Amino acid sequence: MFNPMMKPMWMDPPVDRGNHGPTPTVGYGGAGGAGYADGGKVQESDEYLYFVVLHCSLVVFSLAVNGTMHASLITMRRKLFESSFYIVVAGLMCFTALKTIIQAVFIVPQYITGANPFSAGYRKTMFTLDMLADYGILGFSTLMAANRYSTFQLGCSCPVFAKPVIYYLLGLVSAIIAICVALLSGMGCTKEFSHPTNSYVDMCPNATVFVVIEKSLMFLYYAVCLLSAYFYLKTYHLIRNQRGYLMKNESSRCGPEMVILKQAIIIFSLYVGMLALSTIMPFLCSSSSASLFFYLNYFLNMISLFISAAFPGLFLAGSNEFRREIGSWLSLCGLHPHWLTRAKRITSATTITSRERGTSFSK
Repeated sequence: MFNPMMKPMWMDPPVDRGNHGPTPTVGYGGAGGAGYADGGKVQESDEYLYFVVLHCSLVVFSLAVNGTMHASLITMRRKLFESSFYIVVAGLMCFTALKTIIQAVFIVPQYITGANPFSAGYRKTMFTLDMLADYGILGFSTLMAANRYSTFQLGCSCPVFAKPVIYYLLGLVSAIIAICVALLSGMGCTKEFSHPTNSYVDMCPNATVFVVIEKSLMFLYYAVCLLSAYFYLKTYHLIRNQRGYLMKNESSRCGPEMVILKQAIIIFSLYVGMLALSTIMPFLCSSSSASLFFYLNYFLNMISLFISAAFPGLFLAGSNEFRREIGSWLSLCGLHPHWLTRAKRITSATTITSRERGTSFSK
């Protein structure tokens, strides 16, 4: 997966301590496994097949969840899009689906073949789309957090998320994402295959001006993550302080506000794990273990897939409207699962819309 902090992007590749082949691979450890004590042995381990099967299974699951979410958004669009919240969600779902598709058409074939099956042009395209998905997920998930905070703090009095202003805001965020992606792609960054680690690494030119741009984008990524954390923490603080008012007639554990917040906490925790792992990876790349780098990169891909599946999955599981919609589809096939039809006081589009039309919850 791509992440602005997962370098060798602004670092030179480690010095190759072995013999170069005729066509050295750009990446950690040089060509053919040189520079690593266990170079070239990742695919030969007993665990490799299990890791590949697990990754493929999660890709299939994420594709199914994202497909179900998109189908639900399309069939329920008239009701859902009354709320600006679900307009943001719809944009976010486009990027989670893109991320999953990239995993399916790029990472999975590479894991299965254990080699580099793609041309330079294809790797460049996947790099660009991968960046677009990563920046899009972060940008729109931050918008979603800001929407929830403004709704709980200001009710319907926040003009930023009112129509038609929300459309301009979405356009602005999309333009910023496109500029960030265009900068890195235009500098010549791409994905290169590292044979000793059996994985792709993100490589960029190391000219001074490019390093400055890359570091600026890296700091921007961190800043947006901190902004997202701020919205989540402020919303959590607001809901806890106003719990008696907010949930006067609801269970404190099942109220729609707490369900939304728990969903956000799960997703943000995945982000923290991804950022922590991708940040420390450059410091571990000098290790003489190709297996270590492969497994770290593998877990980054897995966390990325979990994030791509968690956003739509939590919405599908946490909304009565979505559950009823899925139940109606299954009933056409003669299936009536009890877990979809049992009564639960959970979040819904109706609840969210009514919150936005209500008064502020802050004192």
